[in-house]
Amino acid sequence: MKLIVALVAASAAASKQSVSTLSVDQRDQLRAELAAWRQAFGATAAAEGLLPRAAKSMSPLDAEQDALQRFYDNKLAIEEARRNNPEATFDNNHPYALMTQAEFKKFVEGVSLKEGVASVRSLPAADLNTTSVKAATVDWTTGRCINPVRNQGQCGSCWAFSSVGAAEPAHCIVTGELLDLSEQQVTSCSTASGSAGCNGGWPYAALTYVSTTGLCLERDYPYTSGSTSQTGTCNSNSCTKRQLSIGATCRCWWRRATLCGKTTGPAS
Repeated sequence: MKLIVALVAASAAASKQSVSTLSVDQRDQLRAELAAWRQAFGATAAAEGLLPRAAKSMSPLDAEQDALQRFYDNKLAIEEARRNNPEATFDNNHPYALMTQAEFKKFVEGVSLKEGVASVRSLPAADLNTTSVKAATVDWTTGRCINPVRNQGQCGSCWAFSSVGAAEPAHCIVTGELLDLSEQQVTSCSTASGSAGCNGGWPYAALTYVSTTGLCLERDYPYTSGSTSQTGTCNSNSCTKRQLSIGATCRCWWRRATLCGKTTGPAS
């Protein structure tokens, strides 16, 4: 399965090379690439507060130089990631290409959660039969049980999106029914083990919540935290919750068991 990752300044070494060391032609090419990025993602980055805040206090010339350097830092980090991970795909086709590593970390990281993973695995675990592994790779994106990629926006709810993104295909694999479920319900209502909405949470706790409580459809409980940056008050009683055909976690040991899990169903 092809992995697409939004990479932001992953390499300290890559981020130290100045654009001033580039030739005139190289700088012109970089400016053209930055202009293309702005055309595609600039409006989204501005709307979601992802552009450099310091640029507001800079002169236009300094702000443009800063943006060019940031874009170059991430371009170098992408090139390094491609060399180190040839089976994955890395690019800057996302709104985060002008963020530094520290800025991106602050944007996505959650609060320090109260409990560890082991304490939230309340569902019965199932041992995997690793001898059943046949395929070396499985591309789930070509099947009928995958919904389009969603954007969590300005909210640290990746844990909720990950959990819903695992529950939907798991239910579909069993029943043949692909549902569009509510990430907002999980973000606002799954509070076990220190999960804190836009401030981060545990996918394991969310999957426990999903399995025991059920989820409303997205159209009945739409996602709003991405634009408000607020967790929101739980309002799951306002819609009809669907009970899903999931209910067990998998106890995976080492690489082969992990492969078995990934070729059998979704992971969070």
